[in-house]
Amino acid sequence: MAGRIHAQQFFFSTECGPSYQYRYRRKRWVGLIIALLVSLLSRTAQAQISSVYGTIGLDYQYDNDRSESASTSRQLFLQQYNLGIDGRILDPRLATFFLSGAFSTSFLGEENSRANSFSGIVSLLQESPNGLTLRAGRSFSSGGSDTASGSLGANLRITRPDWPQFHIDFDRVTLESSGDSRADTSTTTGKLRVSHRVWSTMLDGEVGVQSFADKFNDTSQDRYFGRLNGTLAWSSTTTLRSVSDFFLQGNQLGMSSSYSLENRPDPTLSRTLGVSYRSNRAGDETDHSLNMTGAISKTFAPYSWLQANFFTSAIAQKRFGTEDPAGVAWSAGNSSTISYFRPVSLLADYALAVSYETDVGQPATTHQVHFGAISQTLEPLRLSGDYFFGLQTGLTHSTRHFFAGKAETVLTPQLFVRSFADYLIENIQPLDISSDRKAATVGAGASYRPLFNLSLDLAGTLQWTDDGTTSGITMRGNLRVSYMLPAPGSPTLDINGIWERATATDDRRLEIHSRLNYRFGQTILMLEHRLQRRQTAGSSGLSNSIHFNVSRPFRIRF
Repeated sequence: MAGRIHAQQFFFSTECGPSYQYRYRRKRWVGLIIALLVSLLSRTAQAQISSVYGTIGLDYQYDNDRSESASTSRQLFLQQYNLGIDGRILDPRLATFFLSGAFSTSFLGEENSRANSFSGIVSLLQESPNGLTLRAGRSFSSGGSDTASGSLGANLRITRPDWPQFHIDFDRVTLESSGDSRADTSTTTGKLRVSHRVWSTMLDGEVGVQSFADKFNDTSQDRYFGRLNGTLAWSSTTTLRSVSDFFLQGNQLGMSSSYSLENRPDPTLSRTLGVSYRSNRAGDETDHSLNMTGAISKTFAPYSWLQANFFTSAIAQKRFGTEDPAGVAWSAGNSSTISYFRPVSLLADYALAVSYETDVGQPATTHQVHFGAISQTLEPLRLSGDYFFGLQTGLTHSTRHFFAGKAETVLTPQLFVRSFADYLIENIQPLDISSDRKAATVGAGASYRPLFNLSLDLAGTLQWTDDGTTSGITMRGNLRVSYMLPAPGSPTLDINGIWERATATDDRRLEIHSRLNYRFGQTILMLEHRLQRRQTAGSSGLSNSIHFNVSRPFRIRF
């Protein structure tokens, strides 16, 4: 069934803002939108509506914060209405349209506000090689200041077989604001994108211009940009890629080009080689750089119980400027997984990186080592342990040791228990200034599901830290309860409680967060409450927050 809308049925008026010029601009845009609706949905055009849909929502928030010296509270009530219409003109292959509007008002706050927005999209000949899309939008808001923004855009697509594909985009965004913060700015962007395959090479390029204008400050600026990508399938295992781009804005000019060769003779071997050049100019200062990169990775599986991965990569950079610095960097490493021993599976990783810069004149190295083990035969008990070691030399000398262990098991189908512990030692010596840090953490938790619609989770952690100047313990406990009634459309309840205490800063915090969701029919109701009690250095405070939301989506099809 097709619905028809007559232009005589439309009437709209709005007034927002103290300025006559502002009201005149708004009415002019409203008139333009009404004219667009009339032209699209008039009797002669035979516009047919496919569906009408939207959302109605109400939102209420209350916040209260009390301390020993003051008490503050805030309320906010928000109404939201969203409406959308989509359909076609004569035939979907000829033209389709989408219209939407949003209205919202808020009060009970420090300052009442209103916001309205309208937008429309018309798509012409989208199933043909040539397609055109037109879009327009306008929004108004009032509160501390009256603000209006608008957007206009178009996209032309030309995709004829065996011909280059063209995409032409145009966008214009305006912003007008009155009151204490006056503004009148606009941004206009135009782009042309072309893609075409020439033999085995795929070319993709784009050029564009962007203009920024500020009528209030009487300033304007233009920016030009471009990009060209190329992908050549040299063979089934080798691919050559190139990327070139530039941008020009005022006295700033930037250009770059990069070429890379990728070779993958089999799934276990990958080799890449690349070179790139970049140039930047800002006023009288010019900077150029040349980079060369290479990388190889290989995977071995000589036995069913052993898998090893090796990699190496290198980069060299030369900059051309006032100081002409240069630098090189090389890295390599491997990782292995060993499952020869039935009780456990072993993991081992090692990586080395070396770098050198001529302006520094001193090489820097980084070592990273990892050993790990995972139990295989203690099911349902699962144990795992890891050791990480890091060493850095150069201008900064640092060492890092990290131990971690974890245990988890399923005692019954309804009860799951977990625990973990870790220990960190870190020493950093930059420029003859030593910094030591130690930290240890112990934690445990249990998840219990006595009923299919009820779940409980209890977790606790104890953390000790010492950075050489301060030392303290932080205790944290967390309880989460989730409940859902078995009947369809019944409510779900989540309660999350957190207790925390830090001895180093004498901080205490207790937070209870409750959330209730209920859905009856298409209406969704949400009620949220957050209570937080805190104490810092003898000063206490209490915070209460209530959030209530009701939303109802709808859709009417024709």
